[in-house]
Amino acid sequence: MSKAEKKKRKKNKKLLPQVGLIVFTIFFVIMIVTGWLVYTGSRQIYLQAKNELIDRDLLRIRDNLSKISGFAWMLDYCEAHTEVMKRDLQKDEPMTDKDIDLITEFMSAFYQKYNKNFEEEKIDDAVAYEELNKAPADMQFAMAKRIYQNTLIDFYIAANQTNYDRMYALDIKGDNYGFVYHEIDVDQPDEFFFGDTWDYPVEEHPAIQTLLTGKQGEDYDNTVYELARIDSKERYYIGCTPLYAFGEVRCAICISFDWSAFRDAMLPYIIAMFIIGFIIMILSAVILLHFLRVSAIRPLQKIQEGVRRYMDDKDSDAVAAAMETIRSKNEFGTLRDDVNALAKEIDRYNEENVKLATEKERVSAELGLAAKIQSDMLPKVFPDHQQFELYASMDPAKEVGGDFYDFFMIDDTHLGLVIADVSGKGIPASLYMMMSMIVIRNYARAGKSPSEVLRKSNRSICENNDDTMFVTVWFGIMDITSGHVIASNAGHEYPMLKKADGSFELFKDKHGFVIGGMPDMKYKDYEFNIEKGGALFLYTDGAPEATDVNEQLFGTKRMLDALNKAPDDHPKALIDRMTEAINDFVGEAPQFDDLTMLCVKYSGDDDTEKQ
Repeated sequence: MSKAEKKKRKKNKKLLPQVGLIVFTIFFVIMIVTGWLVYTGSRQIYLQAKNELIDRDLLRIRDNLSKISGFAWMLDYCEAHTEVMKRDLQKDEPMTDKDIDLITEFMSAFYQKYNKNFEEEKIDDAVAYEELNKAPADMQFAMAKRIYQNTLIDFYIAANQTNYDRMYALDIKGDNYGFVYHEIDVDQPDEFFFGDTWDYPVEEHPAIQTLLTGKQGEDYDNTVYELARIDSKERYYIGCTPLYAFGEVRCAICISFDWSAFRDAMLPYIIAMFIIGFIIMILSAVILLHFLRVSAIRPLQKIQEGVRRYMDDKDSDAVAAAMETIRSKNEFGTLRDDVNALAKEIDRYNEENVKLATEKERVSAELGLAAKIQSDMLPKVFPDHQQFELYASMDPAKEVGGDFYDFFMIDDTHLGLVIADVSGKGIPASLYMMMSMIVIRNYARAGKSPSEVLRKSNRSICENNDDTMFVTVWFGIMDITSGHVIASNAGHEYPMLKKADGSFELFKDKHGFVIGGMPDMKYKDYEFNIEKGGALFLYTDGAPEATDVNEQLFGTKRMLDALNKAPDDHPKALIDRMTEAINDFVGEAPQFDDLTMLCVKYSGDDDTEKQ
């Protein structure tokens, strides 16, 4: 193993730290969430318990104040005569005899007028409001002071019986919003807040917003709560209830307490829980990572070691030996067995590949020999004759093919020309091709006409054609003294004929049935002349049916175009140009079929063969 590979493998050993980071992160998040849930849950339970106490006292105070006749008038009087009332209330002196006489006088007159007891039965607020406004100034002052002191009693009773921090009533409607009517502050018992106007923005107090939207008879008995923020911290828990006058909210009665003590008391417990949880998290993570190392990392390392050893030695037994210490009965145990089985399967596969490679080499050698035999059967020496020029080529689609060409002198003045295409490809087609070539040549040398040669060849081939293969054949006999050709076509491609000083054209001759199809088929001869300077071009379907990557065929038109670029060239040049044109057209597409071509050019000179 190279140093670079060792360094890379050492660098990649990150599973345990990665898992450790994930475990610590998960535990830490769980611990934070748990602490937050404990804190918020405890706070909610604590405040819910406070709700019952606050609601009880607020409703009692509100009910008592609602029963006092003239309460709404007293609130307006306090706002109109704030300084006078504040100076007198700050003295905290009992009512004078004069005040008592004025109150008694007003109550007696009121009782006689309405025949009611002002002390024991509530008079309608509108009536009380009207009569008090008509009273003399000193009598109004005495009555306002008496009503105010009566309302203040409920606040003191509630403050002395509970541990609230502050109780107050303030105006939340009209121009004097924030005006303080009553206020008791436990932390500042000597402070007197009557007549102050607090900066009490409605938008910062959802409880006040709720009270302002309520209507008497619908939300009259409701108490609403809020957490007030001071210095960006939630410190005060406030409960508010509305007091109505003439059907509208007149003021809000509120009770608040500082619950930061509860928060401060909870903080040590939260910190302790966090510390204990952190210690438990560390221990749990260490135990978990140790378990992971023992039950996962080490078995994985053993498996990795076995795989590396197999990569080096290709020995499945060495793999099993390297992993024999893995005793896990979980997925790693299964993985160990799978790796061992895989190594043995690879060994078996390699052995089979060696056998297949040997067999492939043998088959390849045999195919090479078959290709050589096939190639040797085709004539390779092209005659250099004064009366004609001839050239042919055969390019198989596989190692061996089914196309063949042949040419031979039947006698001194007659040249036999054969081109054929066997159905199929590969070795079967090549064997069929060699048999067909021998049969056709033997009958042709016997001096038979082309149609008779094809008829006898067809009968002979059909007798031993169990595989129902067939071959298309064009066979012609050219008189080299005159250029006259007698030919017969057994289902082969149309030849291309060039007249003297002309161009190649497709010659649509008469077709017969393929050879090897039916034994009793008969074929017909037809005749034509190759003029001096003319030529005959023969080919198999591998030329017109050559296909490009877009599955378009080369076609006979492109063949004629390629031949007619220089139709008077030597046959070899014509075949070479045709091959180049087909290859350019096909491009990267694989060769689909065997490609065989034969071209003979007739010159018509004397019959003395060149030496």
